[in-house]
Amino acid sequence: MPRITSKRALGCSDAVKGASTTTLSGENHTMDIVFDVEGQQISALLDDTAAARAFADMLPLELSLDDFGAGVEKIADLPGSLPIGEAPSGMTPRAGDITYYAPWGNLAIFRQGFSYAKGLVKLGGFTADFTAIDHSGPVKVIIRPAK
Repeated sequence: MPRITSKRALGCSDAVKGASTTTLSGENHTMDIVFDVEGQQISALLDDTAAARAFADMLPLELSLDDFGAGVEKIADLPGSLPIGEAPSGMTPRAGDITYYAPWGNLAIFRQGFSYAKGLVKLGGFTADFTAIDHSGPVKVIIRPAK
C-alpha cells in the first residue's frame, strides 16, 4: 500500500493538487503514487478517501490510457469497481485530476478542465509535470505506489 503522508509534516500547502481530506485531528493525509511512462516517473497524490484507497489497493497497474472527449481526458478500464458511497455525486474536473467515472468503472485523467460530470469521483491529482501523458494517442503506463 502507498505511504500515507501528513501534509502538515511535509509543510505542503492546501493548494497542492490532490490535497484532500481532513482527519478529526485536523491533519490532511494523502497517498503518494507514481506513473511510469516510457522511463519517466510522474508523481501524484491520491486523496484519503474510500475510492482512492481502493484504487491504491489495485496497484501496481499496467494500463493503456486512451483519448476520450476530443482530447479532454485519457481513460482506461480498471480491473474492478471502486466504492463511491461517501463521494459527492459528481465534480468539475481540472487539468491534472485523476478520477474515477463510476457509471463506466474507468479511470479518467483530465488533460484540461471540463464541466461538471455526475458520477465522476476525484481520486487525486498530479504533483509534477504530466506532459508525458498529456498528448494525443494511447499511452502505456504503470501506476505504482511511490517508494
